[in-house]
Amino acid sequence: MRSLNKVELIGTVGRAPEMKHFAGGSVKATFSMVTNESYKKKGEDEWTEKATWHNIEMWGKRAEWAEKFVVKGTRLYIEGKLETDSWEGDDGNKRYKTFIKVFIPPIFCGGKKNEGDKAPDASPYDEGEGYRPKDVSPPTGGGTDEAPPF
Repeated sequence: MRSLNKVELIGTVGRAPEMKHFAGGSVKATFSMVTNESYKKKGEDEWTEKATWHNIEMWGKRAEWAEKFVVKGTRLYIEGKLETDSWEGDDGNKRYKTFIKVFIPPIFCGGKKNEGDKAPDASPYDEGEGYRPKDVSPPTGGGTDEAPPF
């Protein structure tokens, strides 16, 4: 049986991307993102807020896009998969870090942008044929009963 490893988040960037450039020409962006949820505890009238922090990783052209357009406070929709790295710490103990590796272009959901930025609503970079954005024009003229063009 096949399995699924997919994460979708809408959240707020907690720090500007940290960039790493590698000898082979690869580039990686890492940053944190927070998601919030509200709920009422059983038997209470007050709402409780819970914040969850996520480590985000982007590679290649998506990383270059993040370097140009993502700042602390930016709200993004991202899709990716969970990955975990492990290594041995200086104390000899095994360490782990779980992060979300973004695999499609992110989409702005409001929040902050750099002053004067003309950032697109989604990354113009798309490295896979299966994720190419489709240009869909809004309907013209009066209303019709046609199905949407997607």
